Amino acid sequence: MRRPDPGRSPRPLGSTGEFAYLSWQQRRRVVEVVVSATRGRVPVVAGVAATTTAEAVTQARAFEQLGCSGILAILEAYFPISDDGVFDYFRAVAGAVSLPVVLYTNPNFQHSDLSLPIIDRLSRIPNIRYLKDASVNTGRLLSILGRTEGGLRSLPPRRTSRPA
Repeated sequence: MRRPDPGRSPRPLGSTGEFAYLSWQQRRRVVEVVVSATRGRVPVVAGVAATTTAEAVTQARAFEQLGCSGILAILEAYFPISDDGVFDYFRAVAGAVSLPVVLYTNPNFQHSDLSLPIIDRLSRIPNIRYLKDASVNTGRLLSILGRTEGGLRSLPPRRTSRPA
């Protein structure tokens, strides 16, 4: 099994946008196409986003079976969730697969953010290895990386256009 390379891995469904607009069948098809197109040349890290833990676990398992090399876990919530609820969601996703898991936090668009104590607890789960932090708060990111004592690596931001 190839491990994700944060700088090279395609991340289909790797943001909060697809969740609201694509059906499960469409999301699954997006991942199938990306896995097929890469033909094992680069690892594929598929985004899992759901409002229920059961649905997130189903997605993660399906993407592992399709041949993904990692899971980017996103918690979609319409209402705030307790820290224990947030922890349980990500722990269940990580426990459902043997793949490395990326925690995705985007406090500007999510109703239930990953707090520093929860990120620290999650970083102790062996296959939770990366963090995609879209807060644009460098101090927050440095606090997370310091608190987790090397337990998480930060994914670099994606460049959406080439420099001039």
